[in-house]
Amino acid sequence: MNYRNWDFTDEQIPENFVLIVYEDGDEILEKEFSSLSFDSSDVIEESFPFENNEGVSFYLVAIITQNGVEINIETEDYYYDMDRIEFNLVNVEQKETPLSLDFYMPTLSYTKTTSSILFDLADSDKIIPLIDITQLDRFDEYAADELINYLHYLDLNGIEKIINNKERDEIKKLRKEQKSIQGEASAKIPDYEYLAMEFLEVIKLFTRINDKTKVIPCFTWGDASDLTALQLFNDALKDEYQTLAIRVVEFSNFQNQLSSIRAMADFHIILDMNTNKDLSFIEPKIKQVQTESFQKIIYLGTPFTAQELSISIHSGDINTNVIRDNTSLMILKSLYALGYTDVKYGDYCGYDRRTLIKHPKGGTPTARVVLLSLEPTETILIRRGWDSRDKLIGTGGRTLIGSKFSMTRLLKDIHDGFVDHEMGIQYLDETTIDVDEALKDQYPDNTSAGIIKTWCLRHNISAICKTYL
Repeated sequence: MNYRNWDFTDEQIPENFVLIVYEDGDEILEKEFSSLSFDSSDVIEESFPFENNEGVSFYLVAIITQNGVEINIETEDYYYDMDRIEFNLVNVEQKETPLSLDFYMPTLSYTKTTSSILFDLADSDKIIPLIDITQLDRFDEYAADELINYLHYLDLNGIEKIINNKERDEIKKLRKEQKSIQGEASAKIPDYEYLAMEFLEVIKLFTRINDKTKVIPCFTWGDASDLTALQLFNDALKDEYQTLAIRVVEFSNFQNQLSSIRAMADFHIILDMNTNKDLSFIEPKIKQVQTESFQKIIYLGTPFTAQELSISIHSGDINTNVIRDNTSLMILKSLYALGYTDVKYGDYCGYDRRTLIKHPKGGTPTARVVLLSLEPTETILIRRGWDSRDKLIGTGGRTLIGSKFSMTRLLKDIHDGFVDHEMGIQYLDETTIDVDEALKDQYPDNTSAGIIKTWCLRHNISAICKTYL
């Protein structure tokens, strides 16, 4: 028997590779080996007959173990020059399995537009939104909102009430008197003053909700949280609601109490990582929570901080498409690869928590869209419109930045199809996403930054549903 042997037991061999055999530099055999993951005791031997162009018969014998590969090429032609034979191992890139979700928790701060953002989307067990309410007057609006008629998580942590309504009403009355006597009013109505509601007051708000079958109350576990407060929350609401949840925003104290928390009830656990993208921080937290076998664990993240969404008017990226990684989805993919396939997913719909719940006074509106891709690429498109006519010099040399002309520029670019695709990836499609039609058809009419943001939120929720659910 005439043969040649190549021993690669000391080499690290990829699990998936193509072995290519060459004779005098020409390929005469190609054989793919796939999914070769064996226990240390496993040995596999495979033999493949083949011929060269001269009719000489060969056998390729591959002996594969966890430690490597041994290759033998044999022929019964004793006079054949085996030095003519060479081969190569080519690593085969595994086709990545597209990310797929069986649950999605879009997270929004309640406004008068929340029900329109979620309309006809949150209507199944697969899509259960988390709604933040930060002001008491908004809770009253929420409680009367008949369109919020689907199952959702509700977080009232940090909700504030107005404490100077009486003073404001008195000033309003005084202004009317001044106007009737003097022809003009000089008294100034003070701004609203807010005060965080007490914990027991927040619990009472949950008891006021009419249809409790549609609500999963959230206890937010923060720096000052303890088992006593959680027990009070659980005792007050467990008989009125089918399920309760804990939204974790501070982790060290929570981890120390995990066993006691699980003994109290089988809560849904929402791990709110917000802008934290450090997998080495996130993975151990999920691993520890899983040891207590809670019925549902949800990873909640976001790709951006508010600063990362910003594009300067002096940047070369102005009036262009900027593509960023959707890091929250990429974190989830990494968790799945590590075996945490039971972890559920939630996000802030392309923004971060602070951007959604804070409503700064006197800020400059920005003509900007934030759009998740409509293909499983885990990317996001950001585009800021800018027109130099929105930059004015005021009295005293102060620079004033507006948004009217910039918004028109942005809307025209959207109308003309400049955000439909970027780098071969689709980000806008009016034929499948209803709100994309509104974005495309708004020009030549102008609109506000708030409405654009509302449309982006609906687009981003729809994108997750269309692409991954």
